[in-house]
Amino acid sequence: MRVVLQLILAMGVVLLLSLYGCTTRSGDVSRTDEENVEKEEVIYGEIIPPDDTLDEDIEELDETEFVVEGVIGEEDGGEAPVYEQPYSEGDTTETTYSYEGPFYRVQVIASSTKTGADKVAEEVRMKLPGKMVYVEHIGQYWKVRVGDCRTRKEAETLRDELRNLGYSDAWIVAP
Repeated sequence: MRVVLQLILAMGVVLLLSLYGCTTRSGDVSRTDEENVEKEEVIYGEIIPPDDTLDEDIEELDETEFVVEGVIGEEDGGEAPVYEQPYSEGDTTETTYSYEGPFYRVQVIASSTKTGADKVAEEVRMKLPGKMVYVEHIGQYWKVRVGDCRTRKEAETLRDELRNLGYSDAWIVAP
């Protein structure tokens, strides 16, 4: 008799747990986590006009003095020269740099994976910090190319430098 009572009690506990133990009373269990998160609406491309109603005091620039600090170098004795130059409305010198014509790069490797190419590119950047290093996907290969050489002679010098650093297959390309 005692075994029967224990069995009935165990079945009752299992029945109660299966019916009520897996549900929550505070919310709807059919909703997913994404539905429970409030979504913030973002409008792209909206142009917000400037607010000209702000009462800010803006300090006017004194156009009579313009101070330029120079580069501190060893030959200067460590002191930066200060130049005072008057500003005039006509000072609109614009410098543009353009180079048209052939330029050369030195290709270090052609890898079948981007990961391999990125690794070699990072090594080259560490060994030659002043040079531009490019990873280009051309065809089925990732190519690591170095430099923006304006002359063939400059490219040959860079190629020799890369070969001396261990990149024995480095060669000159004209993209």
